[in-house]
Amino acid sequence: MVTYIFSLKRQAVRLFEIFRDIQWSVGGNALDPETPHILTGLQPMKPLSILLIEDEGLIAINTQIIIETMGHSVQNIAATGKEALAFAEKERPDIALVDIKLKGAMNGIETATQLKERLGVPIMYITGNTDQKTLEEAMKIKPLAILQKPYDESDLENAIETVLSLLEKHQEDPS
Repeated sequence: MVTYIFSLKRQAVRLFEIFRDIQWSVGGNALDPETPHILTGLQPMKPLSILLIEDEGLIAINTQIIIETMGHSVQNIAATGKEALAFAEKERPDIALVDIKLKGAMNGIETATQLKERLGVPIMYITGNTDQKTLEEAMKIKPLAILQKPYDESDLENAIETVLSLLEKHQEDPS
């Protein structure tokens, strides 16, 4: 399984290199957020800096690969709420992807609440817990999205694109 994941990561990196080379060969720069897309002329969306809070290693690695393939960066991966808060205080992420069920003294909801209230970090939950009580508790902090496990690459991509759109709209009109 680990070999498969690393093989996927190598393939994703190679695809990114090919895309970058194509962009540069026609006068664009895929890494520059100010350069319009060569085909559409649209400005690319700003890459997100993401704090991933997930205590299951394989899920964390797979999620990181998908996020980085999309052009965003995973700032850190935290397995506990305490770790997540320490990372977020040092390097303020644009968003935190938080698993609701975490090991340790703080669950994901408590961690997300601290991140949002103390540090102003927007939250997107990723969870396998979809019982009504858990979801009601999670919704109290008004997360930008809740993604249900198991999810695939397109589910995560769609959720992140939706979150990015919400963040951009909020920056344009903070009311």
